Amino acid sequence: MLQHIEIGRILKMKLNTRITKMLGIDLPIIGAPMFLVSYPDLVVAVSEAGGIGCFPSLNYRSPEQLKDGLQEIRSKTKKPIGVNLILHKSHNPNWSKQLQVVLDAKVELLITSLGSPRTVVNEAKSVGAKVFCDVTTLKHANIVAKAGADALIAVAQGAGGHAGNISPFSLYPYLKKEQVYQLSRRVQFLAVHRCWPLFR
Repeated sequence: MLQHIEIGRILKMKLNTRITKMLGIDLPIIGAPMFLVSYPDLVVAVSEAGGIGCFPSLNYRSPEQLKDGLQEIRSKTKKPIGVNLILHKSHNPNWSKQLQVVLDAKVELLITSLGSPRTVVNEAKSVGAKVFCDVTTLKHANIVAKAGADALIAVAQGAGGHAGNISPFSLYPYLKKEQVYQLSRRVQFLAVHRCWPLFR
């Protein structure tokens, strides 16, 4: 996998899109924050290739280990990185402590799942970080848009991790049609799917 990521570096590509401008990256690629798969070297490789490497905070069992993991990544790249935070206490009782560690490390992107992102959005603004939120329905999209999310990630049926139950062929067009982003002029509805690959 890491060898394929080298392609972006070799070609020295740079694309001018909403997502690249928002995150300060060269390519509109978000490395999926996969539990126990998105290890430091993979995160670094994606960021160094021009995208933004991400990992879930739950890859680390304590806030102290998360801090060590972030220090390892920061020692290998100065490019933007992202962290996925699960906000539901039953799944992640330490999320507020993890948030503080992530903010202290000046992580550029926070991706939230399973809970209201309002606290994360408010805290992220103080350090200039962006917040993207996983959504599975129009109801979720409206909640996170009102909370001030910078972008929505459509999580469809078949997604890894906490999947939605709507087909990607229905969810994305439906959310776009409803123009959720108009609830807050800042919110971007990016063509980001965490689902089966779509070939167009």
